[in-house]
Amino acid sequence: MSDHKSKYHSGQRTCEVKMVGEDGIQRLCGMVCKSTQSLLDHKRRNHSGQKTCSVVINGKDGQQRPCGLICKNASVLWNHKRRNHSGQQTCSLLVIGEDGQQQPCGKVCKNAMELRNHKRTHRKRKPVDVNWGSGLNP
Repeated sequence: MSDHKSKYHSGQRTCEVKMVGEDGIQRLCGMVCKSTQSLLDHKRRNHSGQKTCSVVINGKDGQQRPCGLICKNASVLWNHKRRNHSGQQTCSLLVIGEDGQQQPCGKVCKNAMELRNHKRTHRKRKPVDVNWGSGLNP
């Protein structure tokens, strides 16, 4: 059987990694995956063990130090790095300027998470000026 067939067309596989539940009792993971490859991906993402973020950041005292966040597995660490250590991001959503013209927002955020939270402000409903465009403005 070819390598591709054995990885992707091997039939269902069940994860038999032993883990401790929230109740403190040890049991098998039991996740059912569609192929050998998806089982390997599941194990890599979910059973890789604790990982510590080693990205160097500037502390509140101005000194550089490692982030040090402890994550339960590699997948959580990857998400943490993507959200919190992605570098400066600039909002490019179009807004109406004071001159009435569309222009990019331009707010600079320290990371992707802050930018995502900032973009929520653009989704809030704006009050409608009922006289706008009717020629009734003084």
